[in-house]
Amino acid sequence: MQLLKELSNAMHDEANKGERRKEEFKAELKKMIEKVKISADQLSKDVNNPALLERNPNSDSVLQKLLDLKDRCDSIRELADQCIQVQQVLEMEPGNFDFVEDVKSEIDIRIELWTSLREFKMLVERWGQQKFCEIETNDIASKAEFHTKIALRCENRGLKDSPVVQDLKAQVIQFRETMPVVEALGNKKLKTIHWEEIKDVLRTDIDLQAKEFTLDALISLNAAKHKDEIHNISVTAAQEFYLEEKLEEIKKQWEKKPFQTKLYTKEAQRDQITIIAESDNLFIELEDTLTALNTIIGSRYVRRLQDKAYSIKASFDLVWLVVDEWIRCQRNWLYLDSIFSSADIRLHLKNETANFEFVDKAWRPMMRTITIQSKNVIFNYANNEHLGKLQKLNKSMDKIKKELQNYLETKRKEFPRFYFLSDGELLPVMSKSSDITSVEPIMPKCFDGIARLDLGNAKPYLEIFGMYSAEDEWVKFKGIKIRSDETGMVMK
Repeated sequence: MQLLKELSNAMHDEANKGERRKEEFKAELKKMIEKVKISADQLSKDVNNPALLERNPNSDSVLQKLLDLKDRCDSIRELADQCIQVQQVLEMEPGNFDFVEDVKSEIDIRIELWTSLREFKMLVERWGQQKFCEIETNDIASKAEFHTKIALRCENRGLKDSPVVQDLKAQVIQFRETMPVVEALGNKKLKTIHWEEIKDVLRTDIDLQAKEFTLDALISLNAAKHKDEIHNISVTAAQEFYLEEKLEEIKKQWEKKPFQTKLYTKEAQRDQITIIAESDNLFIELEDTLTALNTIIGSRYVRRLQDKAYSIKASFDLVWLVVDEWIRCQRNWLYLDSIFSSADIRLHLKNETANFEFVDKAWRPMMRTITIQSKNVIFNYANNEHLGKLQKLNKSMDKIKKELQNYLETKRKEFPRFYFLSDGELLPVMSKSSDITSVEPIMPKCFDGIARLDLGNAKPYLEIFGMYSAEDEWVKFKGIKIRSDETGMVMK
């Protein structure tokens, strides 16, 4: 019993000691918190010293002061962290030490400001002495952008009126405004004429292309003030280069472009001649090229290239005329050649045959030239002499075609049912007038009731035995004999 009493007293004494110890810690904690507040308050006053935001040629000394203040701040923050740890052990609600972080933030922004000012000053000195031809505009632009953000951040933190912030911002802006000029002058497409224009804008005789020309020299010319004019000259140079490059590309593309050809064979004579193939694709390509040239001529930057562009355009206009006339000539020749291959036509149209033979003798040598690889280049024929020859041939063939139409008209008057046939349907009949089978295909158009003729099985066909209707009904003919004379086929 006595033992329990002693144990109870001992535990009570220890509890009292613990409470007393706890109170001692709280008292010590209170002193620590007070120290943090007093130290932070004093530090805040030192940080907000106007001298730290005034111009000072010795930026290193200012930075050192700020770094010392940062060390003091780190010590205060460490003490604040200890206070929070003690509060956690004593199971107390953690205190609010945001005011310490606020002071730290004020120190950090000032350190960033002075560091930026010092670094940018060093960059400006290095860039200023750099040869203009060696300037890396992208590097300058990115660093200027970085320091611009620092200046803006300082303004947003309430340091807008600080001369140091204003100096940093002014230096950065000066370089940022110069960069478009640097980029414009760094354009490799600038030619002598463009450099002369730029010198006139800057009102200087300095050789801007000299290796010794520096960025400082450019800034001293107040180039940023004329950045829009210089930019326009640079853009013009780039666009002129592009347009000239496009013109050369078009010329190069067509300089060795050949005609696509194929062999044309007449079965009866087994006579081969080379003719132009894929003319539709050729015209599409020419049309695309002329559209591109018109676009170039319509550009606002074509002024200095106008004569060259119009000259090339005139060449392609001539190419178009020659090719168009050539294809028309070929089409006429193919049409007439198939007609005058017939002995019957040649017999009936002797004058027209002679005229076609004259055209044929001029046409064939012309077509043989494009079989020679070295001469098979479209541009080789883009001249007025060749155009004149083709126009003359077409004029002759148009006249022959007119005579052919007159000939067909006489045949229609002799046999009016031929009016039911087109020229293309009637000509094969006339060209093979001694062949009765040439008549069969046109029978349904000339006579509604006749689908085909019954010529028997024996060749050559000498008699018409009957006719068949579209319903395959047969009607017998009696005594219709077939013979030929100098005028063609005769039925009796």
